[in-house]
Amino acid sequence: MDRSLWEQSGHWDKFGENMFTTEAKEERVFALKPMNCPGGVQVYKQGIKSYRDLPLRIAESGKVHRFEPSGALHGLMSLRAFTQDDAHIFCTEAQITQECRTVCQLILNIYRDFGFEDVRIKFSDRPAKRIGSDAIWDRSESALKAAVDATGLSYTTNPGEGAFYGPKLEFVLRDVIGRDWQCGTLQVDLNLPQRPGAFYVGPDGEKYSPVMLHRALFGSLERFTGILLEHYAGKLPLWLAPVQVVIATITSDGDSYANELAGLLMTHGRRVETDLRNEKIGYKIREHSLAKVPVLLVVGKREAKEGTVSLRRLGREGSETLPCARPSYVSKPKRYAAPVSPFASCRKTVLPTKQSGSCGRPRDEQDADPEELPGLEALHHRAVRHFWHQLPGTAGLDPDGEPSVAAGPSSGPRFTSRPFMPPDTVRISRPSGHGSRPRANRSRQRSSPPRPSS
Repeated sequence: MDRSLWEQSGHWDKFGENMFTTEAKEERVFALKPMNCPGGVQVYKQGIKSYRDLPLRIAESGKVHRFEPSGALHGLMSLRAFTQDDAHIFCTEAQITQECRTVCQLILNIYRDFGFEDVRIKFSDRPAKRIGSDAIWDRSESALKAAVDATGLSYTTNPGEGAFYGPKLEFVLRDVIGRDWQCGTLQVDLNLPQRPGAFYVGPDGEKYSPVMLHRALFGSLERFTGILLEHYAGKLPLWLAPVQVVIATITSDGDSYANELAGLLMTHGRRVETDLRNEKIGYKIREHSLAKVPVLLVVGKREAKEGTVSLRRLGREGSETLPCARPSYVSKPKRYAAPVSPFASCRKTVLPTKQSGSCGRPRDEQDADPEELPGLEALHHRAVRHFWHQLPGTAGLDPDGEPSVAAGPSSGPRFTSRPFMPPDTVRISRPSGHGSRPRANRSRQRSSPPRPSS
């Protein structure tokens, strides 16, 4: 971004020495953005805003670059380029309390989901190096204190540690070994929107400068990932682990059964890998245990014959044998095509085949009750019935391509394909005399003699 924008926002004077800059041939100086705030204001300024448009929330998970001293760099914890989950909320002064309460609750709920129960809040007021008048700072600090008091959360004061444009709340996590990590922040800013001329039109038709709330849930995504890994010592919970289940085979006799189990788990949204290597099972168990895989399934010839699995959980001694039901609809071979219908998010489209019935499904499923079919099948049936008549050209037809008794003649295009195909693949016939273009040199293409006149 151009240097003039950073000078206008005040970042050039405060953090110019920590920016990566470059000079173009036209003697213009550009800087890689160390934060997203000025860009958020420029997005807000696109078009005139009314008080009815507020609060306006603009989020950006953007890459920022800061020239940190080489001695301060430390793995994922301190980087010169990182991803910041930034958002800027433009609102009126009367909306500050409600917006701050919402952000505080969101941050605490997210930390609780990740397993951080000990979260401390610090209120940081005006620093010695700042922009704006004392009167504006008084309003900003009073508004932020009133908002955090309204949430009922306890906090401590951190004097002189606010941002150069406004006071802020710091959310500090404490990990399992007692270390504190400052992650999320919430800042009230009455200074920055005024400098580039951002405004909104109030109820009286006058222009007012909006309040800008800066909020970050994690701060640096890379740094928060490092905090999580150290907090759990690499043993991430099941929902968070990149690989949730590994299926290891004892001999090659269980390879097909392992692949079938992997496919079944994947249909239920699990992240699964198979280990079919020609290695001893003890070696495989040790390798995946050191990799902190939460669940390990061991199968062999006996498990494949009996339809069971040997389950081992990370951190527990021994294993347990569990039965594994293999539904018929999973083992049935089906031919799937790329999803082309509006219902692709509900179910992959089964192309009609010679062995298929009127809806492109195997014949033993044609007359089945949709509620007795697997979950995705039932969802597909309900979606088709619900949304079919909202599609163009479906008046007078039911989802199976048959004429609807209750509906009158259709004014749209005539569907001629049987059996039913998705709307994107259906063939449309164009009757003659309705915009069809006559084919040139028709006599050259067909040599049949003309019909006798009746």
